Amino acid sequence: MQPLDLQLLRTFITIVDCHGFRRAADQLHVTQSTISQQLKRLEEITGTPLLLRDRKTVSLTPEGEALMYDARRLLDFERIVRQRLSGQSRTGVFRIGVLTELTTTRLPPIIKRFSAQYPRVQLSISVGISAQLSAMLADGQLDAAIIKRIATKGDGQRALWSEPTVWVASSDFQNPETEPLPLVLLGEGSNTRRIALAALDEAKIPWRVVATSEHLEGALTAVRAGIAITAASFNAVQGDVRVVGAREGYPELPRCEFHFIKQRDSELVGAFESLLNTMFGADA
Repeated sequence: MQPLDLQLLRTFITIVDCHGFRRAADQLHVTQSTISQQLKRLEEITGTPLLLRDRKTVSLTPEGEALMYDARRLLDFERIVRQRLSGQSRTGVFRIGVLTELTTTRLPPIIKRFSAQYPRVQLSISVGISAQLSAMLADGQLDAAIIKRIATKGDGQRALWSEPTVWVASSDFQNPETEPLPLVLLGEGSNTRRIALAALDEAKIPWRVVATSEHLEGALTAVRAGIAITAASFNAVQGDVRVVGAREGYPELPRCEFHFIKQRDSELVGAFESLLNTMFGADA
């Protein structure tokens, strides 16, 4: 097999992300015939069809899906190498917004790698819920953010990774038989709060909010005290708390997806996104 050309892989990914050849050509500033020729060349090298085409859209063959996963990783690594070579002298400020539940789990290794790549860049880290971070991004207060959304099939948006949403209780919490279920929840704009209450209402389980917190760690403090339960993404559950579910009488909650959103493209935004994709993309 001949060596893979990274430009051909970049064209392949762009066709899929743009849902067609014409928009891919516009994105890459080449002609549509050039896009077709590059895809044909890649299919010749790999020895297999990669895309199914009709008049309106394109879709991946099974072989195309397998190549897409590896192609994204290869291009991310290539971008990281280029940025590392040029990043040692880069200065400035990178403003990133993150969810509270990521500050003790996924964020530290990303920050470590980014700071090693850009040692002279100052990091400004804002912590909040998805609604707050999205608003800050729209107002120009952030360069990029990691937010959480409810998983939706066929919405065309690629998530960094996804996790189950679970109910969390202390080890000695007893489900009340006659009183409404006590809850500790994040603020009004929280997606997790919204889906938790919707699930309880649909299951016709009475509830009452006994505590609120702007940060997940505050909510988990109330959970550890045994006064209430909460809902959170699975990987945020750490320490002396437990996951409870159908066996204890709680309704199932939808999966959540984590997305990287940006105000605009830049070298620092691209570097951070590449690190996310390399370390955690699609649960790498």
